[in-house]
Amino acid sequence: MLTPRRRRGGASCNRGGVPLRPRGSRSYATILVAFSACVPRPTDPPETLDTAAPVIDALEVTCDGDAPRWTFDVRTQGWATGAVLDWSVDGVYRERHTLASVSAAQDGSTDRLVVALDVAADWRDAAPGARTAFPCDQPGLAGVIHVRDGDRFADCRAFGDAPERWVQWDPELACDATR
Repeated sequence: MLTPRRRRGGASCNRGGVPLRPRGSRSYATILVAFSACVPRPTDPPETLDTAAPVIDALEVTCDGDAPRWTFDVRTQGWATGAVLDWSVDGVYRERHTLASVSAAQDGSTDRLVVALDVAADWRDAAPGARTAFPCDQPGLAGVIHVRDGDRFADCRAFGDAPERWVQWDPELACDATR
């Protein structure tokens, strides 16, 4: 059986060989309390909170061919509880990615949702919210982004080549508004 070895200075080690704190040393909690005093306090909440359903103000779709990486940036009036990107070339192979809020006004008046997708070298390596099979120069690519208000879609924007094809591919995801 192995027994913990004593180290010089009287400190002992736990079973994994990690030195324990010597007796009389300062507590980690004391250090944590000292640092927590430097954390900024939140400002007072706004007097009014905008609770209207989110409406898309702007949609920016970019692809950096050098990286290669797609970026989807959605700005809304009102807070959104997320956004969903669906896109395809033929309606058979589809991808779905979630956009997350990266900045929202404290009063609920605006929100910004973003997702950045690396282009996968092999389409089988596509992963929701991380990688896509679609290269920057993919012909025929059509997509639709829906922002959520709770558990329902509140607003949408269609983009790409002939986004009206979503009516045939999936009528529930079709969107009349184009960017």
